[in-house]
Amino acid sequence: MRRMSLATKRALATTLKQLMRGSPLREISVQMIAEQTGISRHSFYYHFIDKQDLVQWVFHSEVLDVVGREEGGFLTQLSLIMSRMQMERNFYMRALEESGQNSFSDYLLETVSQLCTKALTADLPTEVVVDEKKIAQATRLGGLAIFGTLCDWVRDGLEAPPNEVLEPFEQMAGGLFSLVQSWLLQAD
Repeated sequence: MRRMSLATKRALATTLKQLMRGSPLREISVQMIAEQTGISRHSFYYHFIDKQDLVQWVFHSEVLDVVGREEGGFLTQLSLIMSRMQMERNFYMRALEESGQNSFSDYLLETVSQLCTKALTADLPTEVVVDEKKIAQATRLGGLAIFGTLCDWVRDGLEAPPNEVLEPFEQMAGGLFSLVQSWLLQAD
């Protein structure tokens, strides 16, 4: 059953990507996706909450799962994510056009923020208790900066090489991460 479920999800993803080559996501209905995949709407909803959930599944399964198996630090992981996104340029350009509940842009911001959290807390001493609110503030700030950069890059057609886009972050990263980590360790 699991293989059939995965095969159905992949078929739905393929159909959605094909449809998004010609239409914005907002013009594509669940009914259209289901019909072109050869399944019922009910079957679609068995696998996904809505079409945004399908977009997120594509990103997770085709980008995050692949990148997660690779070694490397924060910027290396981010560069790999961007490289994978370039492979499906049109899909991600259209996916980020949409906003609202369960949108891909919200999911991408959350993903980048989680990467920031992991990077900021990786080298903190384990014996020191850090205020979770401070970690949330720091990762939100970092996540928004990187998310904004990613959105600009996508709006520009994902043309620039990821290492070029991330170069300013690489130049600032060491000092900035040290500064933020010092702030996290300060007592209130």
